[in-house]
Amino acid sequence: MGGKGETIRVNNSSDNLNGFLFIGDSITEGLELSGYINGEGCIFKGVSSSHPSQWLNNVAVNGKTTYSGLPQNSDSIKGICIMLGTNGANDNASVNSEYNSMEKLLKKLHEKYPNKIIYVQKILPMESHQDSVNEYNKKLKDFCNSNDYTIFIDATNNVELSNDGIHPNNNGYKKLSDNIYEQVSNNSKKKMRKKIVMKKMIMK
Repeated sequence: MGGKGETIRVNNSSDNLNGFLFIGDSITEGLELSGYINGEGCIFKGVSSSHPSQWLNNVAVNGKTTYSGLPQNSDSIKGICIMLGTNGANDNASVNSEYNSMEKLLKKLHEKYPNKIIYVQKILPMESHQDSVNEYNKKLKDFCNSNDYTIFIDATNNVELSNDGIHPNNNGYKKLSDNIYEQVSNNSKKKMRKKIVMKKMIMK
């Protein structure tokens, strides 16, 4: 990952990101280490080199302990941000296989946290695998538009990458954090509409 340098925290990020659960790979690990998202009660669960399939096999729904130590119920979190799939594109894995696992994972997370919105992040560009990245992101966006519990967000705008072409550098993590905050804020009305629909579904 790129060097962190001096940590300058995002202003006002805690208003909308308090209690959020962040799930992902080494990019999510770096997001936590950067310190730019400092909402009260934020929980970061980043597992380096992980794929959606690995998370799918380790997300317990009925109170069982998992390797990732996810919160056991919805009461302890406000919302979920997830970004996975980068390693699939980078490893030249099948886009369909990576996406299918991600779709199953999102459904399982919804089962575990039925009254929370899941913000699904567009994965960052990779010049050497951009066709795979574009195809994967399109499938994610289409899925999010097809249900009432996920919202697709694009937090990639102007995110600088480190020399490895995969992970953000320090400025990139700053921008990524700002973008996540902005995207969550801008989707608040859509989030409320989805919550109303979800509540009605749960009450049936």
